[in-house]
Order: sequence, then C-alpha cells, then structure tokens
Amino acid sequence: AHRLSFSDSSRSKMSSLGIDINHDESVKAFTATSIKNHCEEIRSLIHSYHPGVNVFFNGTTAVEPKVNFKYQLYEANLVQDLEDLPTVWGGYDKLPIQSKYFLKLGYPITAMSGKFHTAWGEFGGFKHPNALRYEAASMIAWGAHCNFGDQLHPSGEMDLSTYKNIGEAYSYVKKIEEYGVGGLPVARLGIWRSYDKSHDEGLSKMLLEGQVNFDVANHVEELQIFNVIIVPGVACLDDANAKRLNDFVKSGGSLVVMGAGALDLNRTEMVLDVGAVYLGEANFDTDYLLLGDTLKKSLVETPFLNFKPAIRVMAEKDTEVLAKIREPYFSRTYETYSSHQNTPYRLDDADHVGIIRKGNSLYFANELDEMYYHHGARLHRDLFLRGLDLVHSHPMVQTTLPSTGRVSLLHQADAKRYVVHLLFASPIQRGNCEVIEDLVPLYDIPVWVDLPVHVISATLIPEMEELVLEESSYRIQVTVPEFCCHCAIAFYYD
Repeated sequence: AHRLSFSDSSRSKMSSLGIDINHDESVKAFTATSIKNHCEEIRSLIHSYHPGVNVFFNGTTAVEPKVNFKYQLYEANLVQDLEDLPTVWGGYDKLPIQSKYFLKLGYPITAMSGKFHTAWGEFGGFKHPNALRYEAASMIAWGAHCNFGDQLHPSGEMDLSTYKNIGEAYSYVKKIEEYGVGGLPVARLGIWRSYDKSHDEGLSKMLLEGQVNFDVANHVEELQIFNVIIVPGVACLDDANAKRLNDFVKSGGSLVVMGAGALDLNRTEMVLDVGAVYLGEANFDTDYLLLGDTLKKSLVETPFLNFKPAIRVMAEKDTEVLAKIREPYFSRTYETYSSHQNTPYRLDDADHVGIIRKGNSLYFANELDEMYYHHGARLHRDLFLRGLDLVHSHPMVQTTLPSTGRVSLLHQADAKRYVVHLLFASPIQRGNCEVIEDLVPLYDIPVWVDLPVHVISATLIPEMEELVLEESSYRIQVTVPEFCCHCAIAFYYD
C-alpha cells in the first residue's frame, strides 16, 4: 500500500545516495521519485513515436497510497482518469472533490466507473440502468468525460446486454454533455485539501449533503477569489501556507477551521489565528459539546457526544465562545468502566472550549469532518453547516434538496453561461455494495444564484425550456418544475 521498493537495484541505488533503508519516509520518497522519473521516461519514449498523444499512468490519481498526492505522481499524466467504482470503492461522494481538484489544476479529466455490480473481473455482473444513468449524469455534472468499464469474455464476444445497459446511460449523456464537459468549477467557498481521506471526504460529504457549492483552494494563487476557506481537522499546513491563510483573513476573508487543522505539522502550536491558545491533547477518550444560544436553535440544548474528543484550546480575550466542552468523568476502560459505550458527561464545563468565533473566522475544536466520515451523525453535520452560515453569507448557488441531492456549479466562459447541475438519487447499502435503484422525481425546486455577471436568461436542460427569472436584492431565483435523477439550468449572460 505504501509502494516501498526493496529490490536489488533499489537497495543499490539507495545505498549510493546514502538513504537509510530502515527509514520508511526516506524509502517512500525515493520510491515515489523513482516511479515519477520512470513515468516521465516512458512518456518521452511514447512521444518519440507518437507526438502529442495523451498519456495516463494507472493508479496515480488515487487518494491511497498517499505518495500519489504528496509527491504529485499524477504530474506525469497529460490527462487525469479518476477511477471510481462507487458501489464498493467508497461511495458516490469521491468524484466531486477529485474532479474539482484536477480541473483546478487545468487538466482534462475522465471519470471512470464500471458496468459491474461490484468491481473489476466480475463476469456476468450488472448494475441497474438507473445506476448507470445517475453515474453518467454525475460525471457530466462534475465536469468530467464519461468512461464505463467492461471486461471482455475470453471468447472475444461482446456482451450485448452490457452495452444495452451502458447505451441507456449514454443516450442521456448525449443530451447534456455539452453543458458539463469543458466547464470549470466556481465557488466563493474553498476547501483546503489535507490529502487525508477521512477528513477530506468527511468535510466534502457534509457540504454535498447540505448542497453547499465549493471548490478546492490548495493551488489557487489568489486566495481572495474566495470569501471563505475551510481547513479540515488534521494538521496539514506548512508555515508558508499558514501565513497565506492568515493573510487571507487580514484582507477580509473568513476561515472555518476544525481541530488540529489550526496546528503546525508537529501538533505543538497554533499556526492559524482563530482566537485560540493551544493547551494540549485531550484528557479523555470522548467529550461533549454544549451549544450556546447562537448555534443551538432547533439542534440540541443539552450536551451531545463527540466520538473523538477535541484538542484542548482556550479562547483568547475578545474571542466569542459559541459552545463549551463537557468532559466525561473518566475514559471508559476495564479499570474505569461505565455502561455500554461511553462515560456520561460531568455537570460542570471544562476549562477548554468547543467552538469560538474571532471576527469573521470560526473554529471548531472537534474534528467534525472525520467524525462524520466514520459515524455519520446528522447532528454533527447540521452543527457544522449552521456554523458555516455565520460566515458564508453570499454563496453563488443555493437550493433546497433532500440530503442525497447534489448541486454543482460550472462556468463555461466560451458559451457565456454558468450551469447549475442538480442530482438526486438515494444509494442503498446492500452487503458491501452501494446500490442505486429507484429514481424518484422532485417537484418545484427553487434555485437561487448570485453570479458576478448580468444574467439575461435561464434554460432548463435537457428539456430546453426557458425558466422565468425572479430577481431579488442580490440574487436571482428560478423554479425547476420537475426533474428525475438530473437536470441542469444554463444561466446565460451578456
């Protein structure tokens, strides 16, 4: 999983370079550099025979192993294939963050799924046509080309049922692809990618379920294109990037930070100015949040459980405390035992705090992102989204959909249009597979946009019907009368 190489040639070269083969990180760096150099040599060889052809090296865009992103192994590619079998490889919310990341880097991207119920090598396995249609529509919605994999029988005979299934998806793609491919994601909210799967995908999932439009901020030179940047709850910032984010706040931007995301890479001190003083790691195995008046409306008024405790921070003077921490009486062990799962909370507040606000920045001491990825408590998601609303007042697009609804905003400058894509399906967990079966229509869906252009018309895709524009003080509303699985609204400007 770490792609470490201890072959004779690798050991010999590491010895000549003075690399300690007992030090995993040094071997990992050597191996990653060797792979990258090898890919670049192969690409040069291919281009010596076929100049200009696209080259892609399999596996280099996967989140795991971590060397892919740490050492940018994908840089040897001219296009990026985002291999994604959502049924058994982590679900339907991996593609959005991946597509935004690579589109922001300027690459053409292709999303890749399969016709299989599970994964590669499943001869005779089929997804339902509705699942293929949703996956195809989502690829277009996130700005990617479509690719569905098959595995040819040894006889060499094509399985016509496979291509009938895939054909139903592509018949829909044909109607919508020009409104997705070539579009670039835009948002006033950026997330800082940590390259830690549970934190990044947990954060992304909370935003996607709240239909919060976002982009990836890491490789953006001018962070001021964003109003808000979110830093996930893992130490991921070097000194240079911490300074950039602090300068972003000084210039009027807002930060939303969780847990150790505010700490240096060694987790010893605060590097982001969020109004907190670092006291140390947690005292116990869990803790509880007690919300103040600003956040608790329609949530929970009594202390509620955090499966992972917050790091201990004290609020600086003039920093507003929005939630306090209640610690358990003790950690649940064989020696200090309580109940079935966790020890109840103390009746007095801890010395450290849970959520604070300094100016236009917000800090959650708990890692809501990782907890949501592993435990999926709606309360944690809703709390995060409620806090985000305090600082994110002018999103470029808003809508009201169930939590399995998704929204994507793409800009197609050549066509002078912004395109809002809406997706809706409800994946069901069956065994180790995530299955999409029923596509249920939704009616009278409002969509609001606040775009930096003068919108002159809106067209519903694929129906090609013009929608009525209703203008308010700073945003425009249209109403989608009905859609099933997917629709798009093209907002044209002059």
